[in-house]
Amino acid sequence: MKESGLKLFLHAGENLRYDNEEVIDAYLFGASRIGHGINLFRFPKLMEKFREKGIAVETAPISNYRLGYVSDLRLHPAQIYLKYGIPVVICSDDGLFLSREPLTDDFYAVILSWNLGVAEIKELCRNAIDYAGLPQDETEALLAKWEKDWNDFVMNFKE
Repeated sequence: MKESGLKLFLHAGENLRYDNEEVIDAYLFGASRIGHGINLFRFPKLMEKFREKGIAVETAPISNYRLGYVSDLRLHPAQIYLKYGIPVVICSDDGLFLSREPLTDDFYAVILSWNLGVAEIKELCRNAIDYAGLPQDETEALLAKWEKDWNDFVMNFKE
């Protein structure tokens, strides 16, 4: 995969079984981003590897709640990953099933449930671009545009 420049995204760790080890498999296969990763918190040494290697964990908080993987969004393990320095990407699981504006709803739920500040919200937004799997030049161009838009947005609140 590395020779081709492709990034491996795997769905892993979305399971209610305590002994589920899919996140270990995803790491061993060389994933650069894993979908859900609910069970990652059960493996502290693996969390350290995710942080060191910058492996992103994508999370769909509303879906995780509705499907019963978390009973309270305030206790969602992805906020642990975010505070620990593991890149977190907020996403929606199934927009047609869950909501008309799924990503907005997921961000809103996370901001309130995790008591996030502006710096953490900015980090989550940047992670969505950094870990989208785009070629480097496209990532850089998109980040530059996004940074300008973000700064304009923030400046509107200072006036």
